[in-house]
Amino acid sequence: MCIRDSCQIVDLYKQGRLFALLDKYKFDIDGRKREEISQILDTIPNVSFRASLLNYDSEKCQVIEPEKKDEFKIDNPNARPKLDYPKEFEEGVEACVRVHLKKEDPEQSWRVEMKRYTKIKDASWWIVIANESQDELVCVKRLFFKHKLKRDIVIDLPQDFEKCKKLSVMLISDSYIGLDQINSCLLYTSDAADDLLCVDLGGRRII
Repeated sequence: MCIRDSCQIVDLYKQGRLFALLDKYKFDIDGRKREEISQILDTIPNVSFRASLLNYDSEKCQVIEPEKKDEFKIDNPNARPKLDYPKEFEEGVEACVRVHLKKEDPEQSWRVEMKRYTKIKDASWWIVIANESQDELVCVKRLFFKHKLKRDIVIDLPQDFEKCKKLSVMLISDSYIGLDQINSCLLYTSDAADDLLCVDLGGRRII
């Protein structure tokens, strides 16, 4: 069994698989310990996170929105509409990183009591955008939200896409260790765009 970080533990617990997995590997956990573990895990925030890279009109100071495809029909209330994204980004110009955050349990309290902090605080989050191939920090934003949030962050794209194929968008908790997530926003020009229809990728966990 390989559990890499707190996010994976929370995911297993929310799916109802954590204790079955621990039993499978013969961990000695009695009823009292299970209750204590459950109480702790119930306090850890469960946040869904997505990031998209969109074109940005610098002259009009506005995001160029993707268009919904005409043939899309919502048969499933949880389905997401198919979008036509611009198929080319220009090196060195402004673009928009659109971040979606959602609190999966609306009733969960995010009040946090921390050592060396004078009062109880609300958990908040850092969005870090980085060009990992060049070890370059692009942008840092601190965000707080109660239920869900959509935030557009305007950045300057790298000068050379040959060296930088993607930007990493990281969600980092300011109160909990190990709850970090990362999305990859791909950078490409028209030469590489024909086989790629969308730059909206779901999050993967990082330590």
